[in-house]
Amino acid sequence: MANERGTAFDTVGVTPKSLPTPLQSDGTYLLPHHAFVQISGGDIRWKADGESPNEAMGILVKNGDAIDWTDPFQDFQSFIQRAKLVAVNGATEVTLNISWQD
Repeated sequence: MANERGTAFDTVGVTPKSLPTPLQSDGTYLLPHHAFVQISGGDIRWKADGESPNEAMGILVKNGDAIDWTDPFQDFQSFIQRAKLVAVNGATEVTLNISWQD
């Protein structure tokens, strides 16, 4: 069972970007093993293979849906660290509501 270790709001636009690295209260960075990322304000695509997503490539996540990296039997740390996201389908700025879990 995962415990929530923090939350964050971020935005992604038409330039691919990584998820923010969560900063803990002691000033060190958390390297979470799980995350839940809710998408609002438009559609995105994401990839975690080292290449950037674009309008045609990457896993599509529609407005209102989520990326669910919370399966307790999997470790998603590598996905979370390598994932890049980009707004697509006419969206110019999409809000990410992130729950970091460990």
